[in-house]
Amino acid sequence: MRHEPKSSSASQRFCATKPRDHWLPLLAAAKVPAGPIYRVDEVASDPALRSRGVIYRIEADGHAIPQIGLGIRVDGAEAGIRMAPPRLGEHTEEVLTQLLGYDKARMAELRLHAAI
Repeated sequence: MRHEPKSSSASQRFCATKPRDHWLPLLAAAKVPAGPIYRVDEVASDPALRSRGVIYRIEADGHAIPQIGLGIRVDGAEAGIRMAPPRLGEHTEEVLTQLLGYDKARMAELRLHAAI
């Protein structure tokens, strides 16, 4: 399904008459800086982003988890990976006890009611 803005300009309506793959080579030939606006699935499969290491996988618990890096490099070095993203509920107890001060009784009550 294609979403079109409620108030589009004449140039927007004109560009919408052809797919972006039609316009990008014409803009490049005219030396107009332009690039595609990707959907999420297109970002994940972009060869340039993959070759730069922006799209990568991290191993955690026997699974390869897709990740998107920052794409920022300082003095040619990219940001390192600190850890895999947490699994659902992985830090629940830590957050509730250390950050919110819940005691053992409160945690037991939350478990009893299947809140955690």
